[in-house]
Amino acid sequence: EDATKKGKNLHTIYLVSYGARWDMAEAARTIVKRVMTREIEIEDIDEVLVQQHLSTGLARNNVLNADLLIRCGGKRRLSNFYLLQMTQAGQAELYFSNLILFEFGEAEFLDALRWFQQYR
Repeated sequence: EDATKKGKNLHTIYLVSYGARWDMAEAARTIVKRVMTREIEIEDIDEVLVQQHLSTGLARNNVLNADLLIRCGGKRRLSNFYLLQMTQAGQAELYFSNLILFEFGEAEFLDALRWFQQYR
């Protein structure tokens, strides 16, 4: 923690049992409620507002786009996982690990970061 306490630009999110379609539906329901209570106008709805209402946007203090997504478990697909955020980011890199999440440790994380550095 001491080595990284001054770093303000790195955000780590663990998405376990996360479903993008569920998240988009929840965001839509919340936005509709805000329109119905006149908290916002329908004209206020744009891509940024939708992303801000996703659980991942709320969890990350509205740091909206990912630079690197690490997928564990040997799957080489997104599978209803972070769908809108990945399409909005445009430049996000996907790193796939054959290890399951609980086997994915510091060494594998550093490998992923070194791999990511090739593209930045």
